[in-house]
Amino acid sequence: MGQYSPAVHQYDLWITYHPADYRLAMALTWRCGSRGLGGMAFDQALKDCNSAYDLMGISWWTARAKWPPSWAAALLSTRGLIELRRGDLKRATGDDTAAIKLEPGDPYALYARGLAELRQGAKTQGRSDLAAALKLQPGIDHWYAGMDLTP
Repeated sequence: MGQYSPAVHQYDLWITYHPADYRLAMALTWRCGSRGLGGMAFDQALKDCNSAYDLMGISWWTARAKWPPSWAAALLSTRGLIELRRGDLKRATGDDTAAIKLEPGDPYALYARGLAELRQGAKTQGRSDLAAALKLQPGIDHWYAGMDLTP
């Protein structure tokens, strides 16, 4: 709904009162994403994503064993968005690639990776990822354009 600041506040409250809850990693992921989507506090957003990453113990093997692949992919894709918005294109590409390995049909990871690739000069691969994302989710380009993320 675009209410990212109030969402961050709600996550702040939940995280404060549930520091040992098994869902803490996901709450940190969504607070990271709310900050990233709202264009605010990218450094804090990245800290949230990294804390969630540490809590999940993500690697190719542990993500499959401990957490559903979609949860691990959501975290990696969210962190990739933050890195893209911060201009850390190599890390953004790496996180989006890892998310795509876990969830091959993730249009958000594909589109964000395509943007990062284009910005790194990998035009053929970037255009291919953008086209694949648009095929999976028509109009995704408008969603990213709303964050000033365009090819």
